[in-house]
Amino acid sequence: MLFVTVALAAPVYNNDEITLGFDDPPRAALEAGLKQGLAAHGLSLERPLGAVSVPELVGLFVATSSDVREGEIDLQLRDTRVSVWEDGRTLKVASAPGGPSSTAGPDMATLVERYGLGPPSTEGGRSWEPQVTFAIEQALGVLSDAERAHLAGIRWVRRPRGEARLRPPGGLHAATYVAEGLDVRIEVYDDAASPTTRFVGTLDRPFTPATGVILHEIGHAIADSALRELTVGFETQRAEHERLRQEHERGVDALNASITRYNARPTDAGRAAIEREGERIRALGADLDARAHTLETARVALEASSAVSPLALLFAREVPGACTSYGRTSPDEAFAEAFALYHVDRPALERAQPAAVAWFASGKHLEGP
Repeated sequence: MLFVTVALAAPVYNNDEITLGFDDPPRAALEAGLKQGLAAHGLSLERPLGAVSVPELVGLFVATSSDVREGEIDLQLRDTRVSVWEDGRTLKVASAPGGPSSTAGPDMATLVERYGLGPPSTEGGRSWEPQVTFAIEQALGVLSDAERAHLAGIRWVRRPRGEARLRPPGGLHAATYVAEGLDVRIEVYDDAASPTTRFVGTLDRPFTPATGVILHEIGHAIADSALRELTVGFETQRAEHERLRQEHERGVDALNASITRYNARPTDAGRAAIEREGERIRALGADLDARAHTLETARVALEASSAVSPLALLFAREVPGACTSYGRTSPDEAFAEAFALYHVDRPALERAQPAAVAWFASGKHLEGP
């Protein structure tokens, strides 16, 4: 979803992201702008304009004024929450009273103990601010025990910003899931602590935008579970192969030294010892060759799974389409976007990608590919 923010330093409907250009906008100006937007996008309204409140008009105005349109926009307008979404070529709007909620979370040590998180750390002089831990707690709180189990061993790192190559095109960059060999982590950035008047979710169950991003990254972590198992298996096999290689190398060196001593002073006992040691080294070499073949098979499987998550591919086969434009960029993003929306705004996912709701409800994302 594209979650646009309008307003709020009362009494002006504006902020750093969108400026409507007037204080306490008059109905006539909003209606005129809305009509232009509807005509430009070929949309119609579900309700007559006279039945739409001023906050709802603001939401509709923003939805039709944006160059980038998605299926739904959620806005926090002073003491009113507004959601606007498309149903075919019809634009629908709903609102409910409610101001911005508190965003003060517990300390990170409490979250680690409560949810069994992996070890947290900070970089660049950052700390686990209450706004950040609030978003993390919101995200973890909507997961099932089985879903949270997939986060075991994953580190949580608070950093200023993520690498440019990891930033999504536009939008909030609050967190990123990173897997580098056995180092697997969820990095949380400054955007997660930034003040915002936006929300994600339903009118009666709002979440911070950072919560949605963190759930998206948790979705990647769940989709990546099989790959992490393959990685652990591969690294374990590689370590054992390296141990045997070194043992074989030491054995060959020792055998050559024994042969040199035997040639200088041959004895029957010396010959027997060399034959026994030679047989052991040959067996060790054969084991090393077999393990090298197994290691190469594991490497190929790991590389095949690294390109695209097998679970994301399964999701793409069984649930066509994507719930957001970002989800359409790859199967991995389609899975993560649907996973996050399933947890924060199931009605929106039902509208955008109904098959995804049934798929996640069935628990297929926990069964593995």
